Amino acid sequence: MAAAELDEHGSARYRFYFAETSAPALRPAALPGDTRALHIGTLGLVLEPMATTLEATLAETGDDVLVMLDVNCRPAATPHLGAFTARLSRLVRRADVVKVSTEDLEFLGAGDVPGGLALLRRGSSAVVLHTDGARLVNVHGADDVIAVPVPSIDVADTIGAGDAFGGAFVAWWDQAGLRRSDLADLDRVGRAVTAAVQVASLNCTKVGADPPRRLELGDRWRPARR
Repeated sequence: MAAAELDEHGSARYRFYFAETSAPALRPAALPGDTRALHIGTLGLVLEPMATTLEATLAETGDDVLVMLDVNCRPAATPHLGAFTARLSRLVRRADVVKVSTEDLEFLGAGDVPGGLALLRRGSSAVVLHTDGARLVNVHGADDVIAVPVPSIDVADTIGAGDAFGGAFVAWWDQAGLRRSDLADLDRVGRAVTAAVQVASLNCTKVGADPPRRLELGDRWRPARR
């Protein structure tokens, strides 16, 4: 259970309650055979046995499954940074897309954003989506970096914005008929990020975690199938 506290700009800070809740008790189960994408991260990388379960699931995920990892660090719930970064280093070797915020990178790099980014990219070929609140989203490919603008909006609060962004990226990519190998094309990745930004931005115009329905997006959501 999470309790969100908002500042004057609508940005949320969270307090987490784990005792007698069911989520940490997640146990292994085989993925359906038609699985095309797997999205993991956040407290799922910290709480046990959930973290071990997700790591084991990822290890058995087929080569045709797109894996998106949302780092989404929660310092207050991560007492052992070394163990967390060790697990993260193992997971990023299989991840295809890694979503990370400036706050995440500062936490991982002990205040040093480039250091946090280097940790994520060590031994990994994943595309890294670096979000920075209302500023540009930087998309790091193997050999290049592109920037995706973020629209100016009236923020109600930021609760659920990161989840909306990650879910929208995976949904857009899948609905466009794209696969892991297509991530080498940063132009396509940029279009998916643009759609994800629109979804996250609309989420921030509402109170609470309330991402938009597809009809609300209109022309802002048009994956062109390959």
